[in-house]
Amino acid sequence: FTDEEFLGQVLGPKNVGLRVLIPITCMYLILFISGVLGNLAVCFVIVKNKSMHTPTNYYLFSLSISDLLILILGLPNDLTIYWQQYPWLFGEVLCKGRSFVSEMTSYSSVLTIVAFSSERYLAICHPIYSHTMSGFKRTLRILCIIWTISFLFAIPFALFTKVNYIDRPFHSGNYINDSAFCALLDSNVYPKVGQYSLNPSHNNSFSRRVIPFMKSLLFCSLYILWGP
Repeated sequence: FTDEEFLGQVLGPKNVGLRVLIPITCMYLILFISGVLGNLAVCFVIVKNKSMHTPTNYYLFSLSISDLLILILGLPNDLTIYWQQYPWLFGEVLCKGRSFVSEMTSYSSVLTIVAFSSERYLAICHPIYSHTMSGFKRTLRILCIIWTISFLFAIPFALFTKVNYIDRPFHSGNYINDSAFCALLDSNVYPKVGQYSLNPSHNNSFSRRVIPFMKSLLFCSLYILWGP
């Protein structure tokens, strides 16, 4: 094996091919433009209209901010990985930042939805109790706690995510420069994956064709469900 063939067996192809890349790129562009414009519109309407300054809309505003962060800071990065999965070209800082933003926005979105759902439950099932507890300051405190928790819990992912390299032979310390990839990964995992994939009896071409589509399908599903 040459280094390129070796990396192809261990890490897979550098990209998924133009026949797949072009539709994925078009889809991501549509998601990016519609998502950014839609969430900006939500934020603008809530900020500019005092009648929209309600606890419920504060939660929606928080969700829109979270969506904007992942759309602007995360989606373009994901698209570049489809075009070139390795080597990673953006350095250690952006590698860690990518992981941090992804985790923080995920936590903030989930926790905001939980808080909002709890508020709606109290308002419907216990209206008197909900009325005594409702208020802008309380909602703002909850949102501050949510973003603080999201920030703190995302830090470990940023600390342990790094630019990894594949060595050849495994555990030899002879790293291949073109093998750089950004991941939260134990150093012993990829050699085992590589040894498995280099075995012809374990080489499943079907999974190699299907896996690249799974992330896009998941992203589209979440966008449709939670989009503005």
